[in-house]
Amino acid sequence: MEDRLPFASTATQQFICPGQSRPIDRAVHLSRLAAFDPACLACADRHDTAGLTSLELAARAEVERRASPGWQWTTEGLLTSERGQLDHEMPRQFAFALADILWSTEHQRPSVQVGASGSRHASEHLAATCRALELAGCDTCEVGEVTVPCLAAGIAHAKASGGIWIGNASGREHELGLLALGRMGLPWSHPGTLGEIKSRLAAGAVRPRRSGGSLRRFHAAACYLPLFRETFHGLRALELVLHTVNASLGDNLKSLSGETALRVRRLDESFALATSNDLGEWPAAELAAVAREVVLSGAHFGLWVDGAGERCGLADDCGNTVEHNRLARLLNHAISSHGSEPWQAPNALDEVTREHLGRRMLADQTTAVLGDGRGCFWFAGNAAPDALAVLCTLLSLLSRSDQPLSEVLDAGAPTL
Repeated sequence: MEDRLPFASTATQQFICPGQSRPIDRAVHLSRLAAFDPACLACADRHDTAGLTSLELAARAEVERRASPGWQWTTEGLLTSERGQLDHEMPRQFAFALADILWSTEHQRPSVQVGASGSRHASEHLAATCRALELAGCDTCEVGEVTVPCLAAGIAHAKASGGIWIGNASGREHELGLLALGRMGLPWSHPGTLGEIKSRLAAGAVRPRRSGGSLRRFHAAACYLPLFRETFHGLRALELVLHTVNASLGDNLKSLSGETALRVRRLDESFALATSNDLGEWPAAELAAVAREVVLSGAHFGLWVDGAGERCGLADDCGNTVEHNRLARLLNHAISSHGSEPWQAPNALDEVTREHLGRRMLADQTTAVLGDGRGCFWFAGNAAPDALAVLCTLLSLLSRSDQPLSEVLDAGAPTL
């Protein structure tokens, strides 16, 4: 048998670069790898490098090591790193796919609200996403810097078709994500409607309709904050520790409590953030810092809230972390004083998505509060979990007496 180069037998092999439909031959494939084409980082065949020199292989390994992993799918949306140059194409395609789904289900031109967490990278993606929705023929409303619950309230109030939130939901450094919402502010998850967006993107780029979409501003907080104003009438002088990377949540609380004796102690946002890659994992480092500050300052309680304004963790006046299910029972006890059914945890783990629980709360008016066991709490009639609603419920509950939170927990939320 004659000797052959290791890649000679596959010289006619064809490859398809990410984002393209026309195949290329092996020579072009290798030349693009050697030239460090950015698309190669997302290519499934990027490790087929037979034919490159050892120096080229070493250089490619260094590029792979330093490169951002790009956009990654989670059960709740898309996630990427903010390091380096921003990739605006994926948010554009995400917006096109969402618009395509809404066009197929709506009987009229879809209306979509777009909000962001307020970071520099989120703001840049906000503009690109709004432009994509315009090209897709949607009536687009830019709501600016908001939490996800505030965006959901704006969607429900305006009877919009859906929305997109752009920001750092986990609160971990350099991360950025895209979350999709439907009617009534219902979060889209996978499995669920988010899977349809993923399928459309996997099938190829969704082309814009170019049918005359519009763009305008909408102040979502104007229909969101009035839902909580009653909490701050008759509120006793309380002090709490709050830690969140979402500045709009702090602004909302300041607006609501401006004429009260409530004192809010904010942790420094430069605090070292947790490094776990699991969005659903309990952020122990952040909550431990909150609990420590509660003890040092003598505050009544402390709350950590994620960057989306949805997930939260509670520390009582003694600096003890309050377990999620126990907090859910306390919230249910505080709201359902007129006889609603007790909170029950979901049984099937594969059903615990934001979309599933949001649909359940919209349909089930007998449950006052529902939790996912990981820090998200839904309130009756609301499709999105809301940490500000948790905070306001706790403030209202503690204002009914002079009892500290630890005693209220022991007396009002017995173990089931």
